[in-house]
Amino acid sequence: MLWWSKIRLKPPSPPILLSNLPDRLDCNDTKTIRPKLCPPPALRWKDRPFLPAISTTSNVQVSAHKRAPKCRPSTPLFIGFASQSCMLEQTLLSYLVEGWPSDQIVVFDNSGHAHENVRGTADPVEHYFLDYNRLRHLYGVALYQIPVRLSFSQFQNLLLTIAEREGLFDYFWTHQDVVVQPIVNFYPSLFHGVLAEMEELGLKFSYPSKNWALGFFDYDRLAHVNTMAAQVIGRWDTMIPYYPTDCDYYGRARSRRLFIFDFPAARFYDIGECLPDPHDLLGIEQPVATVESQLIRMAASKSKGRKAGHF
Repeated sequence: MLWWSKIRLKPPSPPILLSNLPDRLDCNDTKTIRPKLCPPPALRWKDRPFLPAISTTSNVQVSAHKRAPKCRPSTPLFIGFASQSCMLEQTLLSYLVEGWPSDQIVVFDNSGHAHENVRGTADPVEHYFLDYNRLRHLYGVALYQIPVRLSFSQFQNLLLTIAEREGLFDYFWTHQDVVVQPIVNFYPSLFHGVLAEMEELGLKFSYPSKNWALGFFDYDRLAHVNTMAAQVIGRWDTMIPYYPTDCDYYGRARSRRLFIFDFPAARFYDIGECLPDPHDLLGIEQPVATVESQLIRMAASKSKGRKAGHF
């Protein structure tokens, strides 16, 4: 028996509830408040692989009680795309309906075929097809072209590098195959829950702070990342296979006595296929380009056996 086959990786211990932490955890008495802007500027990076949104707002209709308040902190949300654009659109729709501002969302094309997608030469029947104009115009989100396919840990390191370079003290990331649903009689929307989490963080820690590492919303289906904590934890280990790499990173965070906490704000569902009509499920009107959307879904159903996986 090979020596590495004897290794049994333990899952990371459950996070603690942010509400259970003491009122103040920083060593010093000075407190820097997280800035709020009215509203925060749209994400715009100078990197050539970054393509800003064409539309300043999303065409997805959001209920009035779920809309983001005008004055709020910056909330960059990163989504990695690997295959099946209809699954990515389901995720985007659910986050937009739950109040996340479209100008704070960046989709990272990690399909390995970004050069074809940006030129519009990729065949829609291929699992790696991604319609840049549709996402930038219809949904009002930005895109980032990754020139080669990255592993999960490499992708996480890219996000940390970009956040450090752009001066982002924290950011959020989510998977491309989740659908978010609100909790009845809880927060008005997921985004309001996220703002409540950030507000509570401001009561526990100074801003910025290295004392906390991650905030989980249903484990890392949605994760709030403290960029500064990476200076203590280090980078993700690219030599560890796909699934155990998160156990390693989160374990190293805990070993350095950094807080990882859980904050319930919505329900998250892993959706491993393209829903026939996600708009009905999410209770929103069908946007334009309906025929194109249905064709993409039909193509995805035919190429299930050829998909290259997703994050």
